Amino acid sequence: MTLGYVTLESGDQPKAREALARARDLRPDNPISQEAARLLGVAKD
Repeated sequence: MTLGYVTLESGDQPKAREALARARDLRPDNPISQEAARLLGVAKD
């Protein structure tokens, strides 16, 4: 999840979406996965 966040902040949307999707899919019921899903919504903008 951290990789996705840092990559998103650096402006690399495609790599951020990939890392965040991996984090989201690991354990969908986990709060970290839920935050990754939220950030995926931000990455689509």
